[in-house]
Amino acid sequence: MIVNWDVLVGYVCKDDEAITNIALPTRTIKDTFTTDFIVARAVRELMSRGKTPEAQVLVNVFLGSKKKDSSELTRKVRTLPVAGNIEIARQLFLDHSMDIGFDLTDWTTAAVMRRHKIEAIITKDENFTRVQLLGDERLPKMSRIYEPKKETSAPTSPSTPATPAMPAPERGRNKAALIVGLMFLGLFFAALIWLPGVYFLIHLGLLVIGAFFILDYVDPERIETVAQAIGNLKRAGKSAD
Repeated sequence: MIVNWDVLVGYVCKDDEAITNIALPTRTIKDTFTTDFIVARAVRELMSRGKTPEAQVLVNVFLGSKKKDSSELTRKVRTLPVAGNIEIARQLFLDHSMDIGFDLTDWTTAAVMRRHKIEAIITKDENFTRVQLLGDERLPKMSRIYEPKKETSAPTSPSTPATPAMPAPERGRNKAALIVGLMFLGLFFAALIWLPGVYFLIHLGLLVIGAFFILDYVDPERIETVAQAIGNLKRAGKSAD
């Protein structure tokens, strides 16, 4: 497989993702390559970022005679020449420059992969996954390989206990209702003494009215429910008429 320029840049800049992808144990010196065009592109990118020491590492390892770096780059990645592939790369660039976001270096990489029957490339560039969609027989079968860094979940902070809901303010007791209720109860007892039993309905009315007002003082919510029920019965009777 081929190591693309973006991974080389990440590696010498000590990017964890790039280091992980180059150092995967399944890749050995026998099947992991790059090209001098890829290295030159990586050097240009590093120089544009002001990272001259990192660019010098790539030059020393892949393009120069001083092999000072004994890291994964030296032990696991070899450089393939691009000679003999430039013409096909030029043709591919002219034919597909408007179809996919490749520059001449990328097309040279594709041509090298075709010549050496390399079918995988380590890169973050997703354009390499779209090459097969072009349907060009000059292009090799190609798959993009890149393992992004696994996100480590942030430690969960202890959950803040939910604030208990404040109870709804209670309706204040209606002292006037208590007084009126007691008055009607007094009238009820007076009627029992002074009025004969034939006035039963008067007795019952005084008792019910007195109890109604006292209940309004003792349990105002229940009396509201009773009042609503009475109102509903009245409305139902009117609609029936």
